[in-house]
Amino acid sequence: MGILNVIFRYKEITYEKNEITKQQWKTLKKILNLSDKSEFGKRYDFESIDSIEEYQKRVPVMHYEDIAPYWDREGAGEKKVIFNKRPAYFVESSGTTGVKKLIPITKHLIGAIQKCKKTMISIAMQKRRQYNFIAKKHLIICSRIETGKTSGGIPIGMISGLITHKKTPKLIKKLLIPSEETVNCIDLKEKFFRYKQEVIGHKFGTVAGIPASVVELFTYLKENLSKEEYAYCFDDVDLLMTSGVNYRPYKKKLEELLGKNFSYLDSYVSSEGFYGGEAVENPDVFQFFPTVVFFEFIPVKNYWNNDYSKRLLMHELEVEEKYVIAVTTGNGTFSYVLGDVVQLYSKKPLRFKIAGRTLLTLNLVSEKTSITQVENAIAQFTAVHGIVFKEFFLAENYDSDKPSYCWYFEETDFLSKLDKSSEKELCMALDKALCEANPLYDYFLNEIQTMNSSSLHVVPGADIDQWFKEKNSDPIHKKLPRIILDKEIVYAIVKNKKTIV
Repeated sequence: MGILNVIFRYKEITYEKNEITKQQWKTLKKILNLSDKSEFGKRYDFESIDSIEEYQKRVPVMHYEDIAPYWDREGAGEKKVIFNKRPAYFVESSGTTGVKKLIPITKHLIGAIQKCKKTMISIAMQKRRQYNFIAKKHLIICSRIETGKTSGGIPIGMISGLITHKKTPKLIKKLLIPSEETVNCIDLKEKFFRYKQEVIGHKFGTVAGIPASVVELFTYLKENLSKEEYAYCFDDVDLLMTSGVNYRPYKKKLEELLGKNFSYLDSYVSSEGFYGGEAVENPDVFQFFPTVVFFEFIPVKNYWNNDYSKRLLMHELEVEEKYVIAVTTGNGTFSYVLGDVVQLYSKKPLRFKIAGRTLLTLNLVSEKTSITQVENAIAQFTAVHGIVFKEFFLAENYDSDKPSYCWYFEETDFLSKLDKSSEKELCMALDKALCEANPLYDYFLNEIQTMNSSSLHVVPGADIDQWFKEKNSDPIHKKLPRIILDKEIVYAIVKNKKTIV
């Protein structure tokens, strides 16, 4: 294991003012150099920018709507619009909103993501204090590498497939399952069958994927492999690497499928970049990766007042304060608002938590329920009651005479057998968990009773699969928005619109 120990040696990131400012300027300058000859780079004269302060004076805070026209022109085949060189790929992303986006991916960004993946493995080795998992097979549950081409002929793919099979070190690639042929399979049943065929006879140390997809695949494998085959393949799983979705609502089911002898390792990543990973000393907080992303932080109060003048750097953050995060990465994002709100947990070492989203809050009577609160409520409910859900989201109950929520859950045997009395008890328990997660919801629901109790709607799995199919999404990459504000999207998912009250 000596060579692996050297390759993946963990090194704590230094966040002292002078060091982190120097590192962030180095990162920013490298990214600016990728676009300095482009139309966008010339507009802000990237070549002459010689400091972070000068960059912030020239380049405004940007949202998707500001930057997307440049991306679209690159995708259509125009040259040097926002990059000096043509992007290698575009990736499909629905993010947390359900709105489909095409985001450019450069070779620089793929390399940066691979660097971050290496850091994540080193964190895992440091946490576990043993390295056996790294030498065993790695089962990666990922989306297709290529799904089509832009009008300008640039390949379109999915980020998880691309970063699994592009620029992955040969030493690691030999350990990866599945093959590119399986990754690119469109039909979900055929894809799962191929996974089953490829895992037989291998012992796995690591599993990686979105939690819902891990649950779905391993449920299939457990049902379709013999008990002996399943045990041989997966009894030694030491590590589950997740991203994109909070794994805690799925924890009970994951442990039913994989036992309780593995560790979780969460990462902070989206189609636009790889921003951070779980801290070595605390699984509930993240650390930033400043060598590949330039970070800026806008105090939440300023952001809500459309005041972007205060763009803080890492060393300027205060503990417990909340900030809207803006990133500059190597894929044509410049001071780009991700939509995430982060809260500083500690300064030494610098650690943060994901505190919510800037846009996606259910706010019927000023209760401001966030995605994080919804996920925490489901995780708490599952821990207390032992009931495991599949996919779920929260939306407004459009059939109620007073403002109220409706929980939408993918159908399970448990949910399909509920009687009316049990349904009401379940809704009451869900409300209790959400009240604990969001005191404002408790205030409006119980104290002044401006809101009605929540309701429940069970959605057939086939309806959810059909919605993903209509969006042309890879069915193995299930990622339902946890909060849906658009009534049309709710009704597109829920074919039978009658709600259980």
